[in-house]
Amino acid sequence: MSTAGGSSGITYLESSDDFWNFAAEPVARGKIMKIVQLILSIAILLSSALVHGQYTKPVYVSMPSAGNLQHLALAAAKYKGFYNEMGVTNVQLVFLRGNSVNVQALVAGSVPFASAFGPSMHAMFRGEQIRIVLQIFNQIPFSLVTRPEVKRLEDLKGSKIAVTFGGSTYSVLVALLAKYKISPNFAEYLNIPGDQGKTAALVQGRAAAALMAPPGDRNLLKEGFRRLIYVGDVFKNVPFSALLTTAKVIQEEPDLDPKAFMDDRFLKTALRSLGR
Repeated sequence: MSTAGGSSGITYLESSDDFWNFAAEPVARGKIMKIVQLILSIAILLSSALVHGQYTKPVYVSMPSAGNLQHLALAAAKYKGFYNEMGVTNVQLVFLRGNSVNVQALVAGSVPFASAFGPSMHAMFRGEQIRIVLQIFNQIPFSLVTRPEVKRLEDLKGSKIAVTFGGSTYSVLVALLAKYKISPNFAEYLNIPGDQGKTAALVQGRAAAALMAPPGDRNLLKEGFRRLIYVGDVFKNVPFSALLTTAKVIQEEPDLDPKAFMDDRFLKTALRSLGR
């Protein structure tokens, strides 16, 4: 873990191990158990090579962060050794701040897999041959986290809100404001990719609010910051967050063709890890 905001004592989760420590707390585990059980299963999608033996070449998977709940399954599988168990022994995680940067890396062929969603849709509309391997969530796991003095959404009028331009947080925030019939022009937006930067902006008072996914907001909430709105309660059954690859990878790397199949050993291992 790292600390943001000088002596404020606010910390953010950098790695899956940090998240597992968080998830081991009874209250937190009760809230996220079902979600984590579901998303951990996607790591199996990279393991079709096991049918023919181990796949030892490097497999690069990019994501904005390791500890963010949207991308946790892919990072947890690395830290907990799930890829090795399933025969893919050289998975390398690449952290690129912002979903749009991850999609750009995927399209450019720099990585064969990426965890991003919103910007990938725009790229597909432009004709990029991106393939969605698996949808990870059916809800938007963002919270509008605010400084303690903010009591209502209307209190943010004229304030600064931290989002990521070109990523999901900005478009989701605009949709959220529209849902409440509020013009997007009622606030100013700061382009701050990643939960680390958003946390620091909130702590230092440079932003009055930020759109964040758990567990990045956990310690902010402990310090008196508010989860004003959980977006998943506002927009229900919305496809969000996905594991992506390209048509080229599927054609040229048959051993990495991400066939979706389930394996009891993997699921049992995932469930054991929840009870550590």
